[in-house]
Amino acid sequence: MANPVKAWPTSQAGPAGIGYYKNALYVDAVTGRRVWKIPVNGTTLGTPQAVFTSYGRVRAVAPAPDGTLWLGTSNQDGQPDANDDRIVSTDG
Repeated sequence: MANPVKAWPTSQAGPAGIGYYKNALYVDAVTGRRVWKIPVNGTTLGTPQAVFTSYGRVRAVAPAPDGTLWLGTSNQDGQPDANDDRIVSTDG
């Protein structure tokens, strides 16, 4: 077991996945309703910054074959609408 390198209060994170894209780690935060971007420089991690805060509950993040970053959301609350459970493509 090793201590975490980065940590957040559960109100800001609840991470479900992580992806590496363009020299940064992207950690999805379901309960925080954001993605944390952590710059990577060799073996050094930079300061996390909250990104993609307008998509709701982000459940998955992954680099895509077309060179973009994909985010998978999970927003369904029993009242379906166009912003529920979608895959979003972004350039990071």
